[in-house]
Amino acid sequence: MNVFEMVALIVVVVFLAQVVKAWIRRGSAGLPGDQQQRIDRLEQRVKHLEAVVSDPDSQLREKFRELEDA
Repeated sequence: MNVFEMVALIVVVVFLAQVVKAWIRRGSAGLPGDQQQRIDRLEQRVKHLEAVVSDPDSQLREKFRELEDA
């Protein structure tokens, strides 16, 4: 193997590495549509639950229920 073949081999390996790297990055960047919709719905539910749990009126109603059960 002479010097020119070695340089050509190095160029090909670097090029293939860049192509694989871009392919992996592109594949992990986006989710299929149904999975993204499901994640969006779950995020909305978590936000709603956080609002309910942190709402002082809701906490007060829960305390009244506990007192009624006691």
